[in-house]
Amino acid sequence: MHTAPESKPIAVGCILQRFVMPRQYPYKVTITASEVAEFMFCAKAWQLQREGVEADSPHLAPGTAFHRQHGRQISLATRLRQVGWVGVALALLLLIILCWKFKQ
Repeated sequence: MHTAPESKPIAVGCILQRFVMPRQYPYKVTITASEVAEFMFCAKAWQLQREGVEADSPHLAPGTAFHRQHGRQISLATRLRQVGWVGVALALLLLIILCWKFKQ
């Protein structure tokens, strides 16, 4: 019978130690694989959680606002890309029509 491997803590790489939290954690930090996933999702939320900041803390309000604005920007970028592809399709259609008209 095959069992899943045990979750082992991994050492945080020098990028995390050097750029994310050099002052708060001057010592080597060990985190679990699930914490790596949390960090990859939102490094600031991970850092606040490690510092013991509660989820209903007013410190999280700026992050929530940032994520809301970022989500709006992503939605807008997606719509603009779709509009751009429609524009490319219309330009190609117009080019084909013009070539066909001048050929006759």
